[in-house]
Amino acid sequence: MLQPPDFDPMFRVGTRYRWDDDDPSVIDVQPVGELYLPSGRLIAQDPGWGAHPRVAPFTVTVPPGRYPVTLSISHWERSSDPDVPSPLRVVNAAKLTVRDEPAVSWELALLPGQNPAGLQDGEFFGFGVDSGTGCFLDASALTHLDRMSYPRHPALHDAMRNAYKLGGTDLPTDDPDLNIIVFSCGMGDGAYPTWIGRTATGDIACFISDLELLHHSLGPETP
Repeated sequence: MLQPPDFDPMFRVGTRYRWDDDDPSVIDVQPVGELYLPSGRLIAQDPGWGAHPRVAPFTVTVPPGRYPVTLSISHWERSSDPDVPSPLRVVNAAKLTVRDEPAVSWELALLPGQNPAGLQDGEFFGFGVDSGTGCFLDASALTHLDRMSYPRHPALHDAMRNAYKLGGTDLPTDDPDLNIIVFSCGMGDGAYPTWIGRTATGDIACFISDLELLHHSLGPETP
């Protein structure tokens, strides 16, 4: 099974990551908004999929409430690709904070029927992406997202476009008590794991969707 990365430097402003053929990147942490979770059942998915058969809430739930979502972003002052404008900002991970306490252990967020015992080394369960964007939403907001997805509603189109430009955006729905947090995926299309961090007492501290960009780095610079 895939092992979780070290999320601490990934969400520490100013951390510098080294790369094979590029200048170091610097970590920025960007708040996106509060996600409304009236059912406490979190979904991570491609926002363009709507109510897809492979979409379901994670089996681990949290108390109903509003939880802040932040993004870990790699920032370069100058892009190494002449066709990519500078400065360059790419999203590494999206984090939903449940308790503002350190996470001391990590587990894969699972959908019903998934059993990590059958995973081989490096394998994981994750959500699929084919629009270059992902999102967090409450299970009760899925019908709203579905209505915006087919055909694609201008508000959803704009949210996905803004996520490419800004890193992430808070998308309202027809229900004032439901919203969707849309974020750009650093490695584009693919599949991405979501990790659950737990405190020393076993409480849920956060959910983090790792968008795997920093797996391709040489790691953070040591102080």
